[in-house]
Amino acid sequence: MKLILAFENETADMLQEFLPRAGLESPFDWREAGLTRRGYLGGRPRIVYRFHGAGLSLRIGRRRIDFDFGFDGRTGGFNEWWLWLFARDRSEEFSEFQGIECIRAALTKARKAGEIAQPFVDRQDRLEYRLRVAP
Repeated sequence: MKLILAFENETADMLQEFLPRAGLESPFDWREAGLTRRGYLGGRPRIVYRFHGAGLSLRIGRRRIDFDFGFDGRTGGFNEWWLWLFARDRSEEFSEFQGIECIRAALTKARKAGEIAQPFVDRQDRLEYRLRVAP
């Protein structure tokens, strides 16, 4: 699914930009590094961040992403809410996913097709992940 791949890629790209500028090897080290729960990092482009619950919200220039970390700090997990926020911010690219019902239907279809699953529910990770299928 194009939306899921774009969400995964944007999450990874923005984390790769944020972590070194914040002086972090892992996003879970933010307290020890002296970062506040929310703030900004100077430079170009400016980075605005907010740690929340199990996740992180980033704005780098005009780009925005909001996501939760999964089991053992995994990224790439998603749910209908995070995908909807992502699609809403990119309405021209993802015009077919402007309603959460459309995303819910697409996720149901992908789940039935074996393309996505919740592999870490037993570890209190309720996010879904794209299953890596060999070509």
